[in-house]
Amino acid sequence: MPGEKGAAAWADYDHDGDIDVFATNYSSTRSDLPHALYRNNGDGTFTDVAVVAGVAFHEFGWGCSFTDFDNDGYDDLFFTGSLDTTCFVAACADLETIGEGRGNPGTMLFSKGDGTFAEFTEQMPVNMRDLYTSGVAHADYDQNGFIDLVIVTETVPAQHGRPMAPGHPILYRNQGNENNWITIRLRGTTSNRDAIGARVTMEAGGMVQTKEIYAGSSHLSTESAWLTFGLASNTRIDRVTVRWPGGETEVFTTVPINASTVLVEGEGSATSVENDDAVELPGEVALYQNFPNPFSETTTIHFELREPMFVSLQLYDVFGRGVAKLSEGSLAAGSHRIRVDAGALASGLYMYRLQTAAALHTGTLLVVK
Repeated sequence: MPGEKGAAAWADYDHDGDIDVFATNYSSTRSDLPHALYRNNGDGTFTDVAVVAGVAFHEFGWGCSFTDFDNDGYDDLFFTGSLDTTCFVAACADLETIGEGRGNPGTMLFSKGDGTFAEFTEQMPVNMRDLYTSGVAHADYDQNGFIDLVIVTETVPAQHGRPMAPGHPILYRNQGNENNWITIRLRGTTSNRDAIGARVTMEAGGMVQTKEIYAGSSHLSTESAWLTFGLASNTRIDRVTVRWPGGETEVFTTVPINASTVLVEGEGSATSVENDDAVELPGEVALYQNFPNPFSETTTIHFELREPMFVSLQLYDVFGRGVAKLSEGSLAAGSHRIRVDAGALASGLYMYRLQTAAALHTGTLLVVK
């Protein structure tokens, strides 16, 4: 491992079932001390394939994220970083990673699906060359099925005649596309509740993806423990296999797409959820998170009925006032999708309620205009 590694991120980018490692390097140029991509050989050894993959020669990096941003089923890379002249000894002040305009702009590399990556940096909304960036973490904070990014910028003290530059977070909201997805949320029972250390393998349409849950990653950061898998155009999950931290393995075969699903250790069944407080739904009804969310024009609420029944689906504002009656009447067993038009709705948070004779199910949606 030549150089000084600043951060690491893990992913099975080549779909061989083994976890590979990307490590940023302490490089002063795009050619000095390249970054590393260690491909897992499956026999306890690794091979650095960064040059062949096209991820080696980029600016200095602290934080990094290795996940599927466009939901095509292949993991992409984002990393950034810079140094402040006051953070190191004077002998380091001439490094090209230090000083205004010398930082990493925020490098985005999209997987081509063949083990190589294409640069997308110039299309990113913020150029970070003038910022002292450090930590990077990813999560689907708005639960629209597409991974978002948060980047930490540090405070730079007043120096060399320049005023103090306050640090602040940068939040990249992923606008998404037409690709399908699933989000897996594990709940350990005999293992730790957050299932730290678990490995999840998802199979769909001949594609096999593997992800793990970690307690830390990147540079002084940690990513979401909710695992999002991009499905591209696949419309069905063949199966999800979970190897729990305790070593037990379970297979789940009834996992819906475009929804967040809780898999509970020892239960061998999938439970769809709409919010952070995951609860099991009654066996006869499953209500999924609306998609897209947030939205500005239209969204779709998806629910499934195990048997024919009378249902009422209504929309309420934050004060509990009824806004719209979306569906009411007897429906057949099966999958139902209800379109919601934001034309008459003001920006804000709303709650939708699905009422049956046996229970009440709720979800939230966000209108942004």
